[in-house]
Amino acid sequence: MNGLIHGCRVARGAPPISHLFFADDNLLFFKANVQEATAIKDCLSVYETLSGQKVNYHKSSICYSKNTGQDERDIVAQILEVNPAPNFGKYLGLPSFVGRNKKAAFAYIEDKIRQRIGSWNKKLLSQAAIERVMNRYWWGSGIYREIH
Repeated sequence: MNGLIHGCRVARGAPPISHLFFADDNLLFFKANVQEATAIKDCLSVYETLSGQKVNYHKSSICYSKNTGQDERDIVAQILEVNPAPNFGKYLGLPSFVGRNKKAAFAYIEDKIRQRIGSWNKKLLSQAAIERVMNRYWWGSGIYREIH
């Protein structure tokens, strides 16, 4: 199947990426046309035959670039027997697609960090309160703790 799937480039001059594997998840990248969709389907069929595992096409979905026409989208989805993803969403906690505005795409990470830090402040004691608790322990009465 060498040369049948072109993958996508993340930058000019970068090598094309045709697939990413994460545990039991796979991301496949190819041009949305009949030839490459058929090559992908053939690869998946070979995988099923050799591994004894079956691809769950009901849990699978497909995303297209905004430059892909509706006719190509329909044909590719039909060949692969998958539904288009309703939105790009997140995968492994990160946005599936990041456009030119990286700051906006990852702003939610900063927001989550601020929320977590804010919740810590409510849970933790102030420095003075911590020192008071420690002083009561060490300087309080008791056979083993009295160290005056």
